Amino acid sequence: MNAILTLFESCFHAVSTRFSRCCFRSLDDSKLYFSADIRSRSALCAASVARGSITPLIEDGSNGYVGEILDEKGEGQVRIVYTHSSLTQPAELWSCDGEGGDRRQLTFLNSKRLGEIRFGPQHDLRFVGAKDEWVQAWLLKRRFNAILTPF
Repeated sequence: MNAILTLFESCFHAVSTRFSRCCFRSLDDSKLYFSADIRSRSALCAASVARGSITPLIEDGSNGYVGEILDEKGEGQVRIVYTHSSLTQPAELWSCDGEGGDRRQLTFLNSKRLGEIRFGPQHDLRFVGAKDEWVQAWLLKRRFNAILTPF
């Protein structure tokens, strides 16, 4: 395991992300899963032990590794279970294949309440700040329900 962690650390320093949570071994010991902050989002990432590479699997919103399950289709494929939240959706359980594709929402705890809310648009802004460094900000616009009345 020390060799795996050494490989993980060397791969990790090669990318411009900041380690933010613990890492978890895959069931077959071929990957390490972890969350990393990438552009103000908590991306779910996988570090391949064999290739020595790091791949962001889910980059949108905030994501945290929960575990692995066998695909219900019975093909023996493993699916990654993770929590996913965003500016417009509280955390729910999701799953994806080992490459981050075929995303499926597993829980719908907030659907009824979210159906009653109208969110305004959100924008991810990047600009050069006072010290010539890149700054990232979120612009959250209110949604107005205008009532038009004749004069």
